[in-house]
Amino acid sequence: MITAVGGLESDEFKRQNQLIEQHWPRHFLEDIPMLGTDHFTVVDALIDPAHPLTQATITLCRKSGAA
Repeated sequence: MITAVGGLESDEFKRQNQLIEQHWPRHFLEDIPMLGTDHFTVVDALIDPAHPLTQATITLCRKSGAA
C-alpha cells in the first residue's frame, strides 16, 4: 500500500497515517507527502503522469500484477 497525506491535514490525520506504516510494514510501499493538499484534493495529483503519487500508484499496480 501507499499513503499520501496532505500537508493541510490535521495532526491526528498525520498520526494515523504513520500508524499505518508502523503496523503494516510488510504491506507498506511508500508515503507520498502532499504539501498544500487535504484528503479531498490529494487525488488531483493523479492527473499528472509524472507526479510522485501517480508513479507510486503505477509501481504498486505493477507489484500486484494489476498492470
